[in-house]
Amino acid sequence: SGDARPSGALRSHGGSVINKAVFLALGINTDGQKELLGMWLAENEGAKFWLNVLTELKNRGLQDILIACVDGLKKRR
Repeated sequence: SGDARPSGALRSHGGSVINKAVFLALGINTDGQKELLGMWLAENEGAKFWLNVLTELKNRGLQDILIACVDGLKKRR
């Protein structure tokens, strides 16, 4: 399952403030232990963002996503 939590403002190396969120993908293995599958820094999320995340996870060998929770994803037509 995925868990997105807003991170607030981040300060870059140049000292300027940027507003981005860190999006997390968490998994639960067969032993019931949580595993951090990845972290992504982005200005916003949407269907295209999550498709890219899921594609990356699949390419890294993730199998059988049984439940996915994505907060606030708007339906696109």
